[in-house]
Amino acid sequence: MTRIPEKLKVFDAINSISAASSVGTLNEHSVHSFLKRYYETESDAHEIKIGRFVADIVGESGIIEIQTGSFDRLQKKLKAFTEYARVTVVYPIYTKRKVIFPSNGRNYTSPKHDTIYKIFGEIYKIKDFIKNPNVSFIIAELTVNEYRKTINKKKSQVTDRIVTGFEKEIIFETIDDFEIFLPKQNEFTAKEFSAHSGLYGIDGWGALKILTEIGLIDVDKTKKEFVYFKK
Repeated sequence: MTRIPEKLKVFDAINSISAASSVGTLNEHSVHSFLKRYYETESDAHEIKIGRFVADIVGESGIIEIQTGSFDRLQKKLKAFTEYARVTVVYPIYTKRKVIFPSNGRNYTSPKHDTIYKIFGEIYKIKDFIKNPNVSFIIAELTVNEYRKTINKKKSQVTDRIVTGFEKEIIFETIDDFEIFLPKQNEFTAKEFSAHSGLYGIDGWGALKILTEIGLIDVDKTKKEFVYFKK
């Protein structure tokens, strides 16, 4: 399911970050802070301890965990949090980014654009929770200014990303919502899935394995080239 973010909430969240911080000085990166303010304006609902862990947001609709990086540590949190409430995992991707080097003023629009398939690089780490009725996911499509510092002539490092726009949310509440990742045709090969998703090699096989394990597709291994089909 796709949802368009509320413009006023986006505006307020962006302004609250701008007023509270300067680039590179936050204890948490600005994207995380923006999303926390967008999904819950009341700071009293932020950073709530539940058992041994701290949840980003605890509200009437349950727990919201914002994951701007790796899902490595999320499995233990989900195991603990789902005993108390429903959990929504928010994962941001960057559909447009303007790269800025504050040290010299250089800036350019990056040719790199994330797609929703980026989540497969992380979600396999918590694949056992995909079918859990107490866990849902949101992919947040953002546009950002990406601030970098120069390491050497060929290398630079991201210091922060400032949100400039919130394009849409892709919401996954049931297994059927994952159909958005599939090609339109009912049967397809791994090669056709790669062409559709932009995931090749082990990344493509990994995504197909997850989609098979959650019961969305099945595979016919009797043919020379494996054929996947929708259930």
